[in-house]
Amino acid sequence: MLRSFLSAALSLLATAAHAQGDIELLLVNGTDYAIVELALSPPNVDYWGHNFLPPPALQGGEARKVTLKPFAAECTQDVRGAFAEDRSQVIWRGLNVCNVKKLTLFFHRSSGRAYAAYE
Repeated sequence: MLRSFLSAALSLLATAAHAQGDIELLLVNGTDYAIVELALSPPNVDYWGHNFLPPPALQGGEARKVTLKPFAAECTQDVRGAFAEDRSQVIWRGLNVCNVKKLTLFFHRSSGRAYAAYE
């Protein structure tokens, strides 16, 4: 019951975010790994939206314009990515996606450190 309520509430929030306008930015893969999937979630909720990274995979060092639909029109979002080689996942927590023209995602597999740079 609680899960259904949470799902419905987050769907409404996503609809409100869409109504307020999507966010377009240049996404740069600053990792050494090809990324095949990226999705947004409200911070620390782990309720993921749809994949916003269209095919083909975004190779390390490559950049692509993407359109984000943040939940509840919140600027702070978590981003979950999946890597092409083994579908392993990483989460970039608490990223500011508002008023950003370029977002570069970094990940160091040996340390597990995921971070981002903004322009």
